[in-house]
Amino acid sequence: MKIKTVRRSILISCLWACLLTLPVRAQSGRVKPGADEWTRYELAKGALSVLLPAKPLEEFKQSPPDTKVTVDLYIYSVQRPHGVLVAQYSLLGEVAETWSETSIESFYNGVWDGAALGFNNKMQKAGSELKVVLVEKRIIKFNNHDGREVRFTLGALKGRMLMTLIGREAFLAMVMRTDEMAIEDEEKFLNSYTIKVAPRAGKTASLRN
Repeated sequence: MKIKTVRRSILISCLWACLLTLPVRAQSGRVKPGADEWTRYELAKGALSVLLPAKPLEEFKQSPPDTKVTVDLYIYSVQRPHGVLVAQYSLLGEVAETWSETSIESFYNGVWDGAALGFNNKMQKAGSELKVVLVEKRIIKFNNHDGREVRFTLGALKGRMLMTLIGREAFLAMVMRTDEMAIEDEEKFLNSYTIKVAPRAGKTASLRN
């Protein structure tokens, strides 16, 4: 199996439509935490639920059937004046259930590498010299599952990405914000993210209908 195929195909084509619309210049004045009315949404056909300050924009992407590792991708985004919140669910091909620890680590690295490359390419095409700067990458528990956290910056924007791979199901939460977005709202979103998996025969495998 070629891990590079996974690294370049899973996120790079789907995050940027919602993330890169975030304005670099924030509006004046800091929004008070909780100023929006937050509601819990059940997303990705029940694969996850999360608190959001508005109804999310939904996007579905499906990889061509002839790819090495197929991916069904559900993306949910909410953009506010000073930031964007993204929840994502991916159902990979069955081969992902047999990946070694090395392959899983390559998957996490590929998600981040694809994200950074996508941002940098977009900035370059827009005539901007801004580039993504990696601040920290570490092992975490994401909703009680082994995962990774990546913190980064893009000019004045601060980014935080949480991700986990459970069998063939991948979950991701991302915040990009200026200092004007209340940190309490970032934490409310990330802490509310609830992963729902359906064990089968000792494995996590849930091809959702």
